[in-house]
Amino acid sequence: MYGGHIISLCRALSFNGLANAIGIAAINSGTHSNPSFAGDTFYAYSDILESWELPGRSDIGALRVRTLGIRNMESEQITTPKVEVEGKQRYHDQVVLDLDYTVLMPRRQP
Repeated sequence: MYGGHIISLCRALSFNGLANAIGIAAINSGTHSNPSFAGDTFYAYSDILESWELPGRSDIGALRVRTLGIRNMESEQITTPKVEVEGKQRYHDQVVLDLDYTVLMPRRQP
């Protein structure tokens, strides 16, 4: 399995705290780094990389988010998504998705 199914699954799993996102404004980069198969168990987590105000808007802002999808291994067991193999950096065998995207979020009003 690749593509939109894995993206949707990993975003749903890592949505805690991002449930009020208005929508995706941009997909900055992404990698389907390894295949996944029927019977795999998926885990995912998101890190907020950056936040900023939108010019002329006091009601919404933007968050840059990185979501990692992992199969058959809890996310706490992987300290970094990339490992060194024979002197080259590559994704850990269990990392199936590395997605960098921007969402629009409502802002708290003072």
